[in-house]
Amino acid sequence: MSLRLRVAASFAALLLALLIAVFASSLTSLRHAFDQELQSEVSQLSERVVQSAGGAGFPFSIAPALLVPQVLDTYASPGTFIRVLDAGGQVIAASSGPGSYGGAERVIWKRNHVARVMLDGEPYLASYRRVRVPGVAPYAVLEVGHEANSFDRLLAALIWRVGIVFAAGVVAAFVAAWFLAQALLTPLERMTRAAEAIDPASLERRLGWSGRHDEVGRLAGAFDAMLDRLALAFERERRFVADASHEMKTPLAAISGNAQLLQRWGDEAPADVRKDSLHAIVRRAREMDRMLREMLALSRAESEAVALRPIDFNAVVRAAVAGWEEQARDHGLTLTVKLPQPPLEAEGEADLLGVALSNLLGNAVKFTPEGGTITVALTRNAGRAVFEVADTGSGIAAEDLPHIFERFYRGRDERRVPGSGVGLAIVQSVAKAHHGGVSVESAPGKGSRFRLEIPVQRG
Repeated sequence: MSLRLRVAASFAALLLALLIAVFASSLTSLRHAFDQELQSEVSQLSERVVQSAGGAGFPFSIAPALLVPQVLDTYASPGTFIRVLDAGGQVIAASSGPGSYGGAERVIWKRNHVARVMLDGEPYLASYRRVRVPGVAPYAVLEVGHEANSFDRLLAALIWRVGIVFAAGVVAAFVAAWFLAQALLTPLERMTRAAEAIDPASLERRLGWSGRHDEVGRLAGAFDAMLDRLALAFERERRFVADASHEMKTPLAAISGNAQLLQRWGDEAPADVRKDSLHAIVRRAREMDRMLREMLALSRAESEAVALRPIDFNAVVRAAVAGWEEQARDHGLTLTVKLPQPPLEAEGEADLLGVALSNLLGNAVKFTPEGGTITVALTRNAGRAVFEVADTGSGIAAEDLPHIFERFYRGRDERRVPGSGVGLAIVQSVAKAHHGGVSVESAPGKGSRFRLEIPVQRG
């Protein structure tokens, strides 16, 4: 069953249930009002008979002269009857009209009351009162009734007419709901057709919703946003594969060349050739491992799924510095660290921040000559945590500054030192993932100062 049909059928069924409930409630109220009116009529008629008979108090007394059908007929009106019964339920006197009686004997003697009875197969509403009749012991019962089937006839006619109206209303509601559902679902059908036309080769396509900004419009916007994220993920994957393929060519070629050299020499390879080839293979393998880890870190930093949580920024700085202290000493560098007290807390992802800070420190160590100084400082400024790495190294050429955060970009002076060219791209991606930024001040021969800033969570 289609959604349009289910919506229309559900609406029609709901309307039918509502109409039936309203009709049943109205019918109950109408029956109650009719019964109240009948009870009032038979009670008034009973009072009139008793008063005319001259009775007073309880039990009432009825003169024998009243126990004549012709006399009782003077009180009865069309659709009513009057009977006098003994305690056993036998008819002593009755007006013209219904004469048979059944089923009431078991209840009429309990108390004065009004009840529904069947006389000659027709329903009546009857009033029962104890009275005293000379010669009738221990008491008699005055029964005054009014036919009740007029309401049943009215109800049957009403049900027939209401049924026709209900049927027409339900059909009209179904048709209206069908067209309403069609109007509401047409945009969804257009969205479905557009979505079905999108495949990995055409992720640039969008639904381009131009209708109202209602639930359907928000759904279309959410779908386009999902396509944006999906296209970005595909682009990151494509770029990662392309970058990995490009960057792996040189080390793989070197590894393959040295391996083939060893294969050609076989067991007769000179010791120095064997040593140099194995050393080159190990060095290139480590270079590949480092590049892969850096590219994975870059891909992860560019992902939107970075979970930010409060962390101790001081601890992140100490861990990053500890990883470069030994190499700094080996290069004859002075490494100074300035941390705030109490520790500064910020929202971040500790592992990614550690990678970014380690890359900044690594660049400072690589490009600072022996005897130089590297200063690492952590401060808080205008609600932001600022991590600074300043060195007295060679600096960066003016023509290279606009490009240093690009993937795989290597400046003129960088080509003489090992590296993949993704370190600063990782730093920038980590900064963006933390809703922060990175900047640099540098000049050739005057060193560099990198600033990584992220919002402070608390502290």
